[in-house]
Amino acid sequence: MPRPWRSSRRRRVTLDVEGICRAAAKEFLFSASNLCAKGKGAAFFAWCIANHPRCVVYVPPRADLGTWLDSWIDVALALYMNRRPYLEWLEVCLAGIGAERKLETYLYTLLSLSEVLAAIRARAIFHLKVVRPMRFL
Repeated sequence: MPRPWRSSRRRRVTLDVEGICRAAAKEFLFSASNLCAKGKGAAFFAWCIANHPRCVVYVPPRADLGTWLDSWIDVALALYMNRRPYLEWLEVCLAGIGAERKLETYLYTLLSLSEVLAAIRARAIFHLKVVRPMRFL
């Protein structure tokens, strides 16, 4: 089966981790009061319960509005810990037939790159070792 997101069209790729974190917060946030109209967070959570019942899902904080200065660091932890279920979910979304899915294509492309994974991992480590202990100081 051909994969439509692997076509020869130009894709937007950036190493701007803040943009990646905002896009991930839009797509994967599944809190009832903070749902984004573009995202499918509730559907992802239901899919994750059905397909990965023992998987721990980190809830990304809302970073698409730029609420905190360090919100992209908080989302980086959720992105790093949930990377495999996110990629599987995005592959399922992109395999379906329907409208053009720019947000899903963008996230799938970037979460598949080792450079982006290294940048997200560094921010997740920074969150666990510096931000979280200093936040409650």
